[in-house]
Amino acid sequence: MYQYSVFIGLDGRATGTVVATHVGMVHDRSVGTSMVPEVTFTASNGRTVTFINPVGSTRFRKGVGETVQVYYSTRNPESARTPLESAGEIWFVIFGAMFVWFGVKVKKQGEWW
Repeated sequence: MYQYSVFIGLDGRATGTVVATHVGMVHDRSVGTSMVPEVTFTASNGRTVTFINPVGSTRFRKGVGETVQVYYSTRNPESARTPLESAGEIWFVIFGAMFVWFGVKVKKQGEWW
């Protein structure tokens, strides 16, 4: 999954502020306008960093002035990324939880088809 794999090795976390949005590449294969956030944050070394996320999403709904979570390398704060909303992941979690619940319930009743 793209959204999580790009955060491996990013040991810093901060709250950033959206300073602009741009039209850009879509990572979730949706049809529509992809919005790419430009974000500013203060790294753990006190530096203020502004970056444009490398990809966008049709589901990105944050406006200028709103806050977002930022992940970055403390050795290279310019490597910052911000996770983008994806409805697909929410459904994966919901259906996964339902599947586990159903499996536990059936096993307790001893009714394996």
